Amino acid sequence: MAAVAAPGFPGWVIEHGYLRELQPWETLRDDLPSARTSPIVAPPPRNSLDPARARLERLLLDDAPPPPPPRPLISTRVIDGRLPSAAKVRAAEAAVDHVPAAIRAKLSRAGARIELIAGVDVAAHPQFSHHPHARYCGMTKFAEPFAAVAVDADRDPGATVLHELGHILDQVAAHPSRSAGWGEIWERDKRSGKVSAFADQRTRPSEYFAESFSRLWSPRPGVWPSSRAAERFIMGLC
Repeated sequence: MAAVAAPGFPGWVIEHGYLRELQPWETLRDDLPSARTSPIVAPPPRNSLDPARARLERLLLDDAPPPPPPRPLISTRVIDGRLPSAAKVRAAEAAVDHVPAAIRAKLSRAGARIELIAGVDVAAHPQFSHHPHARYCGMTKFAEPFAAVAVDADRDPGATVLHELGHILDQVAAHPSRSAGWGEIWERDKRSGKVSAFADQRTRPSEYFAESFSRLWSPRPGVWPSSRAAERFIMGLC
């Protein structure tokens, strides 16, 4: 179908039912009775175009830049002149790598991050130094998607990192641990002995949510699983 001049739109044509702008190398023929039905002179072959224009077209059409890579979820922080050991950092990163890419991308887009520090608790971290429970080896700020983990409290900090990542996911996903559905799972799993003593003592469904998240993707062998209902609930957030 020949392109026709678009009435009322100088420099634009209608082609195959779509409105498009007339290109610099195209001209309307004047030897036909009506400009409204004047076909467009075919553009020159691509290889005869200006080389700079051809490169620009390839850049815009063929070589579109890929989306930026997701922000890393793990970082380190110097506390009292000390950094976490490289082995502990690798263990933490390996644990996070077990989490499905969809969840990692969701957390990254939300600005989630976990800072690893040397030591056995997070009391030395400036974000948690005044917190009454800073004796724990991991802690999440519920006002923002941020957590800190002291990597020397355990031989493998991966489980703690995943636990805090579960808390961050709970925050990013608008607190599914407060839903009625998760409340039913929490109560049922408490009765069946699936909830750890730590999560039970805290009497918070959010603790069992983070605990289940950690168990679900922990690379550590021998980690006892949460219930299938808890796993399905968390997987549904992917």
